[in-house]
Amino acid sequence: MLQQIRMYLRQTAFQPFKIRCSSGDVFLVDHPENAAVVKHTVLVALPEGDEAIMLSAMHIVGVSGVEQMAA
Repeated sequence: MLQQIRMYLRQTAFQPFKIRCSSGDVFLVDHPENAAVVKHTVLVALPEGDEAIMLSAMHIVGVSGVEQMAA
């Protein structure tokens, strides 16, 4: 999953994507600067302000483009 997140973040024409967690939570990454992969953790900026969440790789169960999740 981490490699897939890196792929989304490095795309020349960035496409928003969502990260699904084992808890059922879904986090939208709508800009490449709103997420980072550090070792086995993904840091995602939350849209409600200046906060972020750290997601352990072992709790990430899916990554998909926004248009794929709508379908």
